[in-house]
Amino acid sequence: MNLNNQEVRHSSLDVIKFFAAFMVVYIHYGTVETGTYHLISHLIEGLCRLAVPLFFMISGYFYPMLREKGRFRRHLIKLLFLAIGSSVLYNLIHCVELLQDGGSIVEYLSTTYTPKIIIAFFIINADPASFHLWFLWASLYVYIIFFFVDKIKKVNSLYILCILVYIISIPVLFSKGYVTNFLFLGLPYMCLGRYMKEKKVFLAKTSDKTLILFFILSAILIVVECYVLSFFYMNGLDSHLFVLPAAYCLFSLALRNPSYGNRIISTIGKQDSGYIYIVHVLVARNILSSIYPHQSLLGEILYPVTIFLVTIAIIKMIRFLFKKFIFKKSI
Repeated sequence: MNLNNQEVRHSSLDVIKFFAAFMVVYIHYGTVETGTYHLISHLIEGLCRLAVPLFFMISGYFYPMLREKGRFRRHLIKLLFLAIGSSVLYNLIHCVELLQDGGSIVEYLSTTYTPKIIIAFFIINADPASFHLWFLWASLYVYIIFFFVDKIKKVNSLYILCILVYIISIPVLFSKGYVTNFLFLGLPYMCLGRYMKEKKVFLAKTSDKTLILFFILSAILIVVECYVLSFFYMNGLDSHLFVLPAAYCLFSLALRNPSYGNRIISTIGKQDSGYIYIVHVLVARNILSSIYPHQSLLGEILYPVTIFLVTIAIIKMIRFLFKKFIFKKSI
């Protein structure tokens, strides 16, 4: 276990990114609304709500290194282009679908980009192109906040603000408010990741067994919380109270064991997790939705797994073709 070596490649965090990407797919396409699997699927979904906080924590954790190595601006520009490109891609898909149904692009733009929707996009990152793209814009917003806070040297004040924001987010969450934005999810968890990097806080004096025990306990409490909420028709909340301690314990375990993980899984997590997040909705809606056999319970259970694997296959194929033809020609 190497806790101090700054140059260690955190393959354990790449493993987390792999499984977090799958959990995002499950959140979007794994739940079943009828039948015996209904409640179980929602309990699993509750556990999968760890995914986005973990992604945010990883982003926050690597922010100080991006600054130290002079790569922050390049990373920010890359993220901006990725967010814009993803939004353009899904807008184009919607336009094509509308044209096939006899509609017009003007009609699509006039109904999709109303002043109210545009304001919601800028304030709470609700990208009208697709429901899941908010994460990219939220990450971008928090990185910009980090940059300006560093300029005025008020990082400790930001940490205090994040605690207050997180506390405020709890009643907003349980009133079914919109917490999937930069303020209520992005800022607290990216600050937590950054804090753990800068202060080297990962429970170094606590054994791995203790962290695993607390993680399992937190996971059980998430399931219990989801079960109780189901009686109040509150399935599918964007987060849960015990996601924070579960994410903290899992992240600490990863930092304490940086070289842990299967090479194939960590490579996919490192290279493809972001693209899986972006592309899986397209795969589900435009490729698998009309050909996948949903009739059986087994089919419903395996649907998110199928989306995940097909998405990885498509990303790998695109990367292979890009390297073979486009990159090769540029050389």
